[in-house]
Amino acid sequence: MFPVKEGGGSHRDDIMLVQYFLSVIYLGHGGFDPNLNILKFKSLSREGAGAIIPIDGEFKPDLTNWIKIFQHDAVRSGFPLTQDGVVSPADPRKKGMKWYTMQVMNLYVHRSDALRHLNLANDASVPGELKASLKRVIFPGWP
Repeated sequence: MFPVKEGGGSHRDDIMLVQYFLSVIYLGHGGFDPNLNILKFKSLSREGAGAIIPIDGEFKPDLTNWIKIFQHDAVRSGFPLTQDGVVSPADPRKKGMKWYTMQVMNLYVHRSDALRHLNLANDASVPGELKASLKRVIFPGWP
């Protein structure tokens, strides 16, 4: 995974994964219960963010706002994230305990529905293009 950020350099499938996770977390995409507050995400301020999160792999200004909302809510829940609108992957080469936005997104989606999270590459609510990308990453050599 490469950083997902405004201004280019982000991979389409990485953007789609972030869009999908935000959609699951905030909008109940695919039957997810948005009232399930596993990490105690409380008063959600969506000011500046659109009412929907399209899962299209395109980085639009609304995505930065949704990422910042998630980061803000995660910080309020006790995760020391940088609130910069960037989703950086964890870097296992770095020493020490640091939380990254993608880790917290994964944790939230996993805790909400572990079986679904572990099987995203086959989940009916995941767009086909994202499924194919996940299968290539999870199962290298997959057709």
